[in-house]
Amino acid sequence: MTISEMNFGWTQNIGASTPHELQQDRVRVDYVRTKAWGKILLAIVADGENHPDAGHAAQRVIDKIFRFVKKAENEPLDLSLERALVSAADAIKEDGAQVAATVVAISENKLYISNVGHAVTLLLRDGKTLPIAHPSANLLGGIHSERSRVIDLKPGDHIVLSSDGLLRTSPEDGKPFVDPAHIPEYVQGNSPTEATLHLVSLAMGRNVDDNVSVAVLEVLQSKKRLVPFVTFLGVLGFLTGLVLFIRSQQDALPLQRTDYGYAVLVEGSALLDTEDGGTLALGSLETISPGAPISIHETSKMVLQSSRGNEGGLLSATFFLAAGSKLALHQIDIANSSREDSAIDRAETILELVTGKILIIRTSGVWVFSIVTVDGQASLENVGLGVIAVEASASGTVLDCFEGNCTFATTDGDDLSLRSGQRVSLIGTEISTIEEIPPSRNAAWNALCSDCF
Repeated sequence: MTISEMNFGWTQNIGASTPHELQQDRVRVDYVRTKAWGKILLAIVADGENHPDAGHAAQRVIDKIFRFVKKAENEPLDLSLERALVSAADAIKEDGAQVAATVVAISENKLYISNVGHAVTLLLRDGKTLPIAHPSANLLGGIHSERSRVIDLKPGDHIVLSSDGLLRTSPEDGKPFVDPAHIPEYVQGNSPTEATLHLVSLAMGRNVDDNVSVAVLEVLQSKKRLVPFVTFLGVLGFLTGLVLFIRSQQDALPLQRTDYGYAVLVEGSALLDTEDGGTLALGSLETISPGAPISIHETSKMVLQSSRGNEGGLLSATFFLAAGSKLALHQIDIANSSREDSAIDRAETILELVTGKILIIRTSGVWVFSIVTVDGQASLENVGLGVIAVEASASGTVLDCFEGNCTFATTDGDDLSLRSGQRVSLIGTEISTIEEIPPSRNAAWNALCSDCF
């Protein structure tokens, strides 16, 4: 196995409820051409602490380690990582800054790791999460000692590096913002970049109170050289398969599409219908998978978080649900390639509102929300700030469009377009004319979300 058989990605976010106004941790993963070991993969997560310029201190630590490792002479790689941390500590001491740092180097089939402080390093192997660095209270710039390990890697292994925000205990429910036992299901089967987006967005959806920086490294399968005859057979097989594939498209089934979204119950309580016919009680900060039918017990607030944002960003939106509402999140974020403007990378959520009231607030981004009722489909379109409210009952459906562009397509084939401040209702088979939202409706929805607009 060689260094060319690695894949990697990383993502950062300042945090959902952190008191820090700036990103105080840093992450970098890159190939390095060294004097002593040739080409290696170097990954570092650094988390600045106890200093107004903590983020820049973390960046100085990363820059210093990269320079040190590049110029290191012929010595064991794990020893060089330890000395690189000492050198980085000396670089920030005069400023009074302190930094937690974990540095990982991969050469051939071995992982070398040295860490100081509380940064997280995990090895994912065969669906299990194995910690490979022991966090401590020590920090670079203060009293510290370096800890090194060397680990043999196997194809299929994933290494997760992160700042401590990812696994911190939530003060609201006493659970990790992201449960280490569940990390393999968010990482394995996804590209490293998608995996980091999944992990960060999940922490964000659970209202993480610290910066979160995550890097994922993937050990790929070894590639063997093919003799010319085998290569010829491979090309022939490919062409044959391509012809068969093209012929089969007439009867092909729809492709399975990835749902990049998560839903988190931030306030209130609900019951989730399980696949075995039972129910599961959901409390504050519980995550909800796409496709699940949900019954709302008390007025609830739900946050939708997507790991697939425009230009690498993360998307989020908020739902407010009245007690007694019943709905199903058929999909949270799946790109709709059938749209005429499918060149735009837009998220799309589709939910079924069986009965009750729902208020959706989209703060930014290109995210379409479609609410299906027995009478038709209400949608929030456009880009940026958008607010839509839908009430479904046995007597009909009412759509209030508070902000943005809204549409309502009835089951009878009528398509209506609404602008901000307009409403429409379908009572029985009678469609009302589009009118301005009365103050009483505005007050009722505002009460549902506790004066959110």
